[in-house]
Amino acid sequence: MLTRDEIQYIMDNSAADTARLLLGAKPAGINVPFCVKCIEARKKMKIKAPHWHSIPSLVYPFSVSVEQGSSQATALFKQQLIQELLHPSVDINEKLSGRETVIADLTGGMGIDSYFISQIADTHYYFERNTELCEATAYNFRELGANNIIVSNRDITEDNCAALEELKGKGIDLLYIDPARRDKTG
Repeated sequence: MLTRDEIQYIMDNSAADTARLLLGAKPAGINVPFCVKCIEARKKMKIKAPHWHSIPSLVYPFSVSVEQGSSQATALFKQQLIQELLHPSVDINEKLSGRETVIADLTGGMGIDSYFISQIADTHYYFERNTELCEATAYNFRELGANNIIVSNRDITEDNCAALEELKGKGIDLLYIDPARRDKTG
């Protein structure tokens, strides 16, 4: 999603006035508006999710997703709670032997929760209804090396449970749901 030149542009301009970047000269081969979104998001992610901030190639298409996404500390707390719920006698740093652990996040968003929760699962399903956010998060998971996450661009509603049909027979141990807190008017 980001070229090497765009990653370098983001890193070189991490402290720049982003309004000036948008109004200034546009370097060839650089999607400046998208890079500016990433610069602004990375400023927030530095405190919110330091591990994600440490990976300069990650993308952030929507500021609301960054704002509503869990912090790293919160995601790690959820990871610990889920570990204790599913496997109370196993240390969080130990890999569970025997049966595979399968978790599904039905309201994926930015994917911060999914990323950290996936570290205690053998297979983790991530569902997100917004196509652009889903594609960006799939890219981020690859950049983070989270190879056990299966990404699906699906919506979970009362009328449309296609994702649940997709999960039938997968041996799901836990369904995780943390929906957006804003309505259609914001």
